[in-house]
Amino acid sequence: MKITYEDLMGYLNLLGYGVSKNDVPFYANYIHSQNDKLLACNDDVYISLNVQFPFIGSVNFFALEGFVRQFQEGIFDLNTVDEKLVVECTENSRIELNITDMKLPEIVLEKDSEDIIVTRELESLLKLASKFTKSKTSVELYNYVYFGNDSVCGTDTQRILYSEFKSGNLETLLDRKVCYLIREGYSIQRSGTNLVINFPNELGFAVFTSPINYMINNFGIKKIQLFVNNHRAENKLCNVAFLVDAVKKVSPILFRESDYNVLLKNGDKKLEVKMQSPLCGTATTIIDSFLDRKLNLIIDSTQLQYIPQEYNIYIPDEDSLTLNYLYLLDDVTGTSIIFPYRKGD
Repeated sequence: MKITYEDLMGYLNLLGYGVSKNDVPFYANYIHSQNDKLLACNDDVYISLNVQFPFIGSVNFFALEGFVRQFQEGIFDLNTVDEKLVVECTENSRIELNITDMKLPEIVLEKDSEDIIVTRELESLLKLASKFTKSKTSVELYNYVYFGNDSVCGTDTQRILYSEFKSGNLETLLDRKVCYLIREGYSIQRSGTNLVINFPNELGFAVFTSPINYMINNFGIKKIQLFVNNHRAENKLCNVAFLVDAVKKVSPILFRESDYNVLLKNGDKKLEVKMQSPLCGTATTIIDSFLDRKLNLIIDSTQLQYIPQEYNIYIPDEDSLTLNYLYLLDDVTGTSIIFPYRKGD
């Protein structure tokens, strides 16, 4: 069997979600060939591809993948010889992998929601929302992206990204790994508490076990929707790209500082961006703003991480400044981002 590097690595990249280097379960280090399918399974993920390889049994995934990555322009020849999978790329390079017999757990899929086709917009939105979750929080729910109730939400309990998006009757929580696997053209559905991702062109599917979905009713999406609606603002301050560029210019003053606060002083459509360090001094730059109103704000500049440049920053009305939240909006998609600030002196 001959196969290109691109095709072989495409399969291995998908199978890689279903393997692990842990000793338990014992089959998690391997990929498994059964008739016309390639399988991989660990504690959390089950991958099934409708691909036929020239062997029956199991071979070590990491040995195969590590060998293949060395020959990015190669054409690979796969054969079975004396109960070994022989993979050759050049006349001088080959690997012989022991074929073992391992039993995988069987899975039974149920269709507990309608299929949602992943569009380019949904793919981008899920990946962006995943950056607003936190890998470790005291509230485990907020390590996940929420998708359901015609909305997408990611939050680390400080910042919130929220967008309306049709979800049908699907409601689920997605971790970062799932968000980065999903591509345009895939479809997603629920099977019990698990999430099923169907690959296009009948290539196969992935099942992500999601015990966290037992707690999905505790996510509080209705409260988040109300919070976002109550904090919408219409007074445009500036574009995110210009503010990020200004912060970059003044941030060298924070040499060896652990506090990344930036002071924003606005008036007459000019925004002063200032950072100061007790050790090194003060750095200031001025950019144009859309607002005449005078105001002094302090924000944590790390809150600007991962926010796309097309977003604009809006300020609450003067009588609402006690809300202490900035409202950011993608004027095209309507996606909202909210994070706190405090008043300056």
